[in-house]
Amino acid sequence: MHRSPTSASTGVRARFSLYAALLLTTSLAPGVSSASGDVAHPERSFSGRVLDAAGAPLPGAMLSFASAAPVHRLTVYSQQDGSYRTPLLPFPGPYQVRVRRVGWRDLHLERAAVPDGPLDLTLAREDDPAAVAAQLPANYWLARVLERLEDPAQREEFVRQCGFCHQQGSLHTRVARDPEEWRKVILLMGRKGGMLSADLRDKLPEILIDAYDPERAVPELTAGMQARDFGPLAAADVRGAVVEEWDLGGPGSVQHDVMLHPDGRLYGVDMPFDKLHRLDPATGERRSWQIPSGGLPIGGVFAGRNSTPDPSSNERVGPHSLQAAPNGDVWITLATGNRLARFDPQTEQFEIIELEHGFYPHTLRFDAEGRIWYTISASNTGCRKTARRLRKSS
Repeated sequence: MHRSPTSASTGVRARFSLYAALLLTTSLAPGVSSASGDVAHPERSFSGRVLDAAGAPLPGAMLSFASAAPVHRLTVYSQQDGSYRTPLLPFPGPYQVRVRRVGWRDLHLERAAVPDGPLDLTLAREDDPAAVAAQLPANYWLARVLERLEDPAQREEFVRQCGFCHQQGSLHTRVARDPEEWRKVILLMGRKGGMLSADLRDKLPEILIDAYDPERAVPELTAGMQARDFGPLAAADVRGAVVEEWDLGGPGSVQHDVMLHPDGRLYGVDMPFDKLHRLDPATGERRSWQIPSGGLPIGGVFAGRNSTPDPSSNERVGPHSLQAAPNGDVWITLATGNRLARFDPQTEQFEIIELEHGFYPHTLRFDAEGRIWYTISASNTGCRKTARRLRKSS
């Protein structure tokens, strides 16, 4: 599926880089080896406690430590007693530190150095209900839409058709719109494959307006916000996790799919800019390649077909899904280019294969015989008939 139709339809697009993330369920007890296998070193690791203004511990806070551009970030959680400890940080300081928990104001430290001893961090209560509501995960807002759909079948239809590609209830999908704007969004979603029944399509604009109205939503979502356990809190067994992130691409980039190659490196396809990115988590090395467009205009084979390109996008072939072949080659579906691409990591060269049937190749996989099976989204046929296979070229 394509990028979020709601953000494109309003001309609002967040300018941010997406991250390839590894979730490492590694214990962070004092003295235990870090996620990378190195023992935490006092010159490259942080420890301390997260507290409230009265000095009481705050469990479940997220603490992020980042380097300068290109961003490399590592996040840990505070434990039940408020304590936290990072593993050996794989990048030098100074560090940008962010501490956050729903119901509390974000704490930011710029250019922080590792202290000689523990670094205790104090969070202040967030007393603005609108700010607290904005901190809540998207599913809190989505629930307001679902509870306004009385028919269970229509609730299922909304989740399936409006949420099978992108999260609903997020900051960009709950933007305030009038009924006509919502109808335009719903029609655009239909052109991207998220098709609703006529009855649900007609009633949905008013439901979305009512569910996302901040005058009602904010006080209802933030009722009891002064309670210490307000909002979602990471479970105790999750608080031992480490999340490591690397910045890939640039403003407006979308790593649509990311694949772990057998050689241990990560590949991601940047759909708006027709790029293939590679990250080596062991060294932090990042490389990028432009995927050949074959002379296609912006919008690819859909240019001029009642489709308005996103103004922040240079997409011509729209890389969507990728998979490693048995020989290590990286194969990619080029959704808006109606092609497949093969990338040879050894020669760093692309081979482009044009498709004879259907539009919008979506997802590909290899079978035990080394053949590619891929789906065609805009073929108007069932899955069994839309699956195609292509023998891998020698």
